[in-house]
Amino acid sequence: MQSQYNRRFGVILTALQKMVRRRGTSHIRKIVSKLHPADVAKLLRHFDPDEQWLIFSIIDDAEFAAEILSETDAETSEQLIRHAEPSRIAPILRAMSPDDLTDLLDQLPDDLRQSILSFLHEDLEDVRALMQYGKDTAGGIMTTDYVALNEGMSVEEAIKEVRAAGEKVMVSYIYVVDDANRLRGVVSLRQLILADPTQTLREIMTKEVWKVHVETDQEEVAHLVAHYNILAIPVVDHENRLVGIVTVDDIIDVIHEEASEDLAYLAGSSKPLDTLIDASPIKVSKARLPWLGTALLGGLFTGTIMSFFEGTLEKYIALSVFIPVIMAMGGHHGIQTSTMFIRGLATGEIGDILRPLWKEFLVGCIMGAVCGFGLGVVASLWLGNWLLGVVAGVAMFFALNTSAMMGVLLPAFFNRIGIDPAITAGPFITAIQDATGIIIYLGLATLVLPWIVK
Repeated sequence: MQSQYNRRFGVILTALQKMVRRRGTSHIRKIVSKLHPADVAKLLRHFDPDEQWLIFSIIDDAEFAAEILSETDAETSEQLIRHAEPSRIAPILRAMSPDDLTDLLDQLPDDLRQSILSFLHEDLEDVRALMQYGKDTAGGIMTTDYVALNEGMSVEEAIKEVRAAGEKVMVSYIYVVDDANRLRGVVSLRQLILADPTQTLREIMTKEVWKVHVETDQEEVAHLVAHYNILAIPVVDHENRLVGIVTVDDIIDVIHEEASEDLAYLAGSSKPLDTLIDASPIKVSKARLPWLGTALLGGLFTGTIMSFFEGTLEKYIALSVFIPVIMAMGGHHGIQTSTMFIRGLATGEIGDILRPLWKEFLVGCIMGAVCGFGLGVVASLWLGNWLLGVVAGVAMFFALNTSAMMGVLLPAFFNRIGIDPAITAGPFITAIQDATGIIIYLGLATLVLPWIVK
């Protein structure tokens, strides 16, 4: 299915590029008008700023243009808004939902943000309310487009209200509030339709409502929505007053964002991977440099440790043959373990670390025994010294065992002190494991050296 989509997308892109080169505005309009806003936003990434504006400017429908703008990346959004006159872009921005417009403003440079706020100041009451919350919180990702009705309202009256609101708001749930706008319950659309018209919302509502506070982290919100399989979750303030809802489409964006961020950290980058795909070499280098710098310091630390065993290596240089093998195996196993453990932390599947720690200890023993035996046999045959084979095999056993333990303990420690454990999984675990593997291997070799060299 994905390949079919890619083929179709490629055909459309080729046709659009041809029309843009010819400045065939009528044909461009015809192509774009038949596409989904998300596809148009994706297509725009393949054009330079002037061409992007040519395509975007011929869209007459403000709501369609608003949906496209809400789907574009930060760089494309900035270029489109800079190209547009305030009178041209204002209707499009007004057509955006408050939460989408808030997200757009958050990713724009200060000068452009202030410019938009100045010529839209009368239309931004909801947006200003959303902008006061952190962008990674429930308040930052919620929307104010929802249906909330008083608990004393009858079902018949509620249906009329839903019909009126349904033209502007996608209704999945009706939130029931009291006179002070405090959340009291929730009624699904199905419940409302099947209920007796004379009943009140108080009588048919579900009182146990999953809700989040405006300051709840977006990752926790996503976990709740995914875990309880709901289409939206209400957001309340300190006094339990309903201020917004987070819908499932926003949750999908959060999951994608968090996954990209974690993958970027695991890959040794300080920025999400999807923001670096089309970035300049300098921007990509800046994102990777901090983590490569950490790896460099870790390598220098490992080199310093090796210098303490200089005498051992001078007496039996063949020991150095298996250093890269032990370091690489320990590092890879540590990353595998930490990746699985970090995912468990993120999804809430892991609470107490003792069980995964014991499990990874056993896995480390099994993997260490298998790989250690294999390396020991190879080392004995290759170097013609069974004792050296034992040293290499035992070192491999302990290297894989300690890497498994580090893959659990380090992320758990950083998570405990409030630092994203994904940050520690790459260079930090690798550096620590390299040093540990060297100490174990060359330490054992130093102990048995008198029996190796006579």
